[in-house]
Amino acid sequence: MKIIINQKHCTVKLNGELYNLPIIRDICTQEEYLLAENEEYVKKALRKYYKDMVKDNDNPDLPYILPYQDLLSWVKKERVWYESGFYTDNLEDWIELNATYPEDTIGSDGLIVNNTSKKLIELLGFTPTIAYEI
Repeated sequence: MKIIINQKHCTVKLNGELYNLPIIRDICTQEEYLLAENEEYVKKALRKYYKDMVKDNDNPDLPYILPYQDLLSWVKKERVWYESGFYTDNLEDWIELNATYPEDTIGSDGLIVNNTSKKLIELLGFTPTIAYEI
């Protein structure tokens, strides 16, 4: 299957899922990318990912992603400020803040998908317009 990301031609295969988004792997370079139909879909997927993570009380990653001190502050009705200048008053604010800036969660900026093979579009069920290197 073929895809062009930021003018780079890749031959790829599907390689699982992360943050409710499909992962592709370039067969030649082994680079991996998350794909999405658009940035709004990425934000929606991240919201669902974080909500599902919070519902799963046994998730071992939760303490590393959501600091207990934030939870304690919210219980005491205290606002939590972050170095970026943003703040949260509750868990919903925190989820929205993290979903609004997907590059912070994913660790890379969105890349433009220039072209996608019909076979890959069929497998994905959508035409990707944005990719994130992971």
